[in-house]
Amino acid sequence: YRCRRTLLMQFENDNLDDSEQLESYLREAESVMKMKRPMITIDLQRKVLDGNHATPLLGPLGGEDDALREVLGSLVGVIPGGGGGVEEDGGSTDAASNNMIPVENVVDELVAWLDEGSL
Repeated sequence: YRCRRTLLMQFENDNLDDSEQLESYLREAESVMKMKRPMITIDLQRKVLDGNHATPLLGPLGGEDDALREVLGSLVGVIPGGGGGVEEDGGSTDAASNNMIPVENVVDELVAWLDEGSL
């Protein structure tokens, strides 16, 4: 692995995520690279963000909200709280309304990381 900068984005509620294991593999690759070329520095960062596995895919939509909520609300296990419904206090347990974090948060982290690299 020869990239000088790497950003791993992990989401708190993502049962499918392997970022920690991938980070350890990349750290090991960094050690091997340092043996070959000791002057090379590698910047590896892992950011943990609110959200779930689908967060990077879910942005502001143009009217597809209801269809998306219906589909995602039925994905029990993939999106925490999936299945939809109503809680005892009358609040919604719909996965799409309670667990979607705007993709803008992901974009903001990525842009900040890219800006760091251009300094």
